[in-house]
Amino acid sequence: MNRVFLHKRVVKFLNKLDKRRRGNVLNVLKSLEKFPLIRADMKKIGKKTYRIRISEIRVIFDYIKD
Repeated sequence: MNRVFLHKRVVKFLNKLDKRRRGNVLNVLKSLEKFPLIRADMKKIGKKTYRIRISEIRVIFDYIKD
């Protein structure tokens, strides 16, 4: 199982979202613990960088395999 770390700017952004959208985004972020076994609208945009789309919100993350 992977660990997911959120930057303080991400937390600030999530706090500004309405309850429904925040729940959707948090569910997807929680599913990243099972990466790369998840099914989502995801695109590889760099050597270790991925983008995942949650309606009109885009989440950029790095996957570092230990």
